[in-house]
Amino acid sequence: MVSVAKVVSLRAGIHIRGLVLMVTIPAQPDAPNAESRNKAVVVSWIIPADGGAPISAQTVRTYRNGQLVSSLTVDGATSSTRVTRLRNGVYYTFTVQARNSMGAGLESTPSVSVRLAR
Repeated sequence: MVSVAKVVSLRAGIHIRGLVLMVTIPAQPDAPNAESRNKAVVVSWIIPADGGAPISAQTVRTYRNGQLVSSLTVDGATSSTRVTRLRNGVYYTFTVQARNSMGAGLESTPSVSVRLAR
């Protein structure tokens, strides 16, 4: 967490001292939505609260049977991505984690399990 003391001038001769800006890691995203598409899964999510600093990146992780299969990093303004190179007939879950200048927030809870169509 970063605290910044600042003097703010309301008008000539009147000042407020001690304005504090609190900056933390981003909030934990809600579980993402995952939709099976032709040879891919489209993962979408709501970008979480940024903690007072812009979200610079988000990581989408792919799991099979609870084991990490892959991760993909997208920019901070992105709220969906297409995950490819998955095996047909296999069930996958997905999580999202946001990052800002203070570090990474908590990983979301997993999406519902999605089976890539054969």
